[in-house]
Amino acid sequence: MTGLAPTVTLARLYEKQGFLGKAARVYRQLIAIDQDKPGLKEALKEIERSLKSKKVHYEEPESKKVLSKLMKWQEAVNNRKTALDEPRKKDTKIIIIYGQLEDTTGSREGVSFSNNDAVREVDRDIEDAVRGCSVKVDTFQSNDEKILARKINEASHSYDALIINPVINSGAFTYDSELIRQALSMLEIPVIEIYLSNIYHQNPFKKSVIADVVAAQLVGFGKESYSMAVHAAAEMVSGSL
Repeated sequence: MTGLAPTVTLARLYEKQGFLGKAARVYRQLIAIDQDKPGLKEALKEIERSLKSKKVHYEEPESKKVLSKLMKWQEAVNNRKTALDEPRKKDTKIIIIYGQLEDTTGSREGVSFSNNDAVREVDRDIEDAVRGCSVKVDTFQSNDEKILARKINEASHSYDALIINPVINSGAFTYDSELIRQALSMLEIPVIEIYLSNIYHQNPFKKSVIADVVAAQLVGFGKESYSMAVHAAAEMVSGSL
């Protein structure tokens, strides 16, 4: 205590100046001299509470601040590099195959057509349906059963799912194409069969020859069938359906 006699006045002076540790030592000395003196123990407890609650502010050296900023910057760079190195989620690739299309003019299954107008109109609807989605859709049409079967056989190598409408305006492939049925049965990707109108209402005693080799059927939803099938196929590929 540098020769100063412990007094209550000295303790209060230290306390007022902010030297709480010195004030506490003075009070302890006073209590050791006269522990029954009123107010000493209470004053010491108050100072000890202040010492416990007092926050010590540490000013980080400038060099450490710079190092800390550099480390955070390096961490951000590493995180960005990791994100860039991760493989991007690939788009779901779906192929839609149309069956026979007669070279006539008329209206059937809710689609107006003249030559290939039916296919072109449906293609535009599909483009609108998948815009903004992680889905890529290709379409293919042929009146030749063998060409269709060959395209189906190739689908597993390039696509995640297949949608087939065996009939645009003719029902032949729906009921009697064993070649197309065999090709579809060999696929290891989801296949959805669609018809714009209700074929079972039109032909209640006939059944689609490929019904038992596809994952699902969409029947009777008109032109919306294509967009519905595309979204359903994407869900099947992702495992959500």
